[in-house]
Amino acid sequence: MGEKLEESKKSNGLKDLANKYKKIRKKYDSLNAFIEANNPWKGKDFDDLLDDFFAALKNDDKEFSWLKIDNDLYEELKDKKGKAVSIDYGIPSHVRGDIEKGTVFLCLVNPNIDVKVAMCEACQMKNEEDIKKYIFNPGSEGGILYKEILELKGMKKLIGLKESDEDKNHEKNEIGYYTANYFNVILLAINDYKNKDEKEYEDLKKAVKSFKRFTRTLKNDDENKQKNYKNIKKEDLENFVNISKKIVNLEAFPFRSSTPNFAIDEDNAKDRFANCLVKSTSNVSMLSARIIIWKILEYIVNPKDNVKPVFIFRRFNRAWRPSITNVLIEDFEIEDDKDIDNIINELHKEYFYTLGYSDTDNLSSMDTSLYKEDVNIYNKKEKRKEFNKRISDALISQKDKKENKGYE
Repeated sequence: MGEKLEESKKSNGLKDLANKYKKIRKKYDSLNAFIEANNPWKGKDFDDLLDDFFAALKNDDKEFSWLKIDNDLYEELKDKKGKAVSIDYGIPSHVRGDIEKGTVFLCLVNPNIDVKVAMCEACQMKNEEDIKKYIFNPGSEGGILYKEILELKGMKKLIGLKESDEDKNHEKNEIGYYTANYFNVILLAINDYKNKDEKEYEDLKKAVKSFKRFTRTLKNDDENKQKNYKNIKKEDLENFVNISKKIVNLEAFPFRSSTPNFAIDEDNAKDRFANCLVKSTSNVSMLSARIIIWKILEYIVNPKDNVKPVFIFRRFNRAWRPSITNVLIEDFEIEDDKDIDNIINELHKEYFYTLGYSDTDNLSSMDTSLYKEDVNIYNKKEKRKEFNKRISDALISQKDKKENKGYE
């Protein structure tokens, strides 16, 4: 980031971090502007790389690599064991969703994809602006879950959005990968949450129920389909679609691979591509971790005007801890290992959930494998209840929350 503060090396945890953050953040009009200043996916170098990408497609150039978004990163990693160049021409995906207004962050590893699918996808994407948004899109309609939901057959028509012929050709009869593996658990948490003030969460629960009703119609093409549609309230379904805009996808690193191939043994990790990538201090490798830390500090600095965010991680120790540690060192000058451990423990306590234990490597679905501080929440009633509340509070309309609490 290049902006360090001359302050004591010792840290008193997130409180000290927030004080340092305030001094850095005041130079920017918004959180998005702050993030954009450290975003590698912009400017002439990125435009030149896009030109190289289209030329590589045309000439079948196997030397093309998305890693060249950062030449220092490319030079550092190209000789590591494993395939340094991006697999064929699979387009990266790094940040998708509204960072500023987002409240639930799915912190995954990298956009795994079958090589053939990646190549096909790349060949279909001819527009540079579409590719830019596919890689980094912090807009309100940039989220992957939002996109999956709008692609469901009949959804746009039901909520009154204009449909193009292309939209109709790409409609799906089944819910998408992220909805099935991640969003369904979030919806279950909302349904399960019980609160003495049910009115506060009434609209949220109605929205979830409307989506459940809608999904039951997806494979039903008989004469009852239109009748079933009439039982779905447009207002509730529209509210559900808006709720999905609050969920943001972050990848630890953006480059596609069917097998990231992290090494568990430290000696092997020194030469393994994925391990070296997440430990790099490049803007590419630190972007998602910066968003996580800055989003949390934004809330701590101004809790009244912000919602407490929730972060759900895959492969925390392997894929995420190195880059989060780098943010603490590079941006905030926290260099003592004990201080770093204490801050990360505090983050786990207040903001983080993980799929499996922190050092679990092979879970890709939330299902019943969601952990808080290395304890399965499904084995602890109070932890499960806490998660249900955290998710419901994160996704509830703030207008509804204020109205039901008597705000003017």
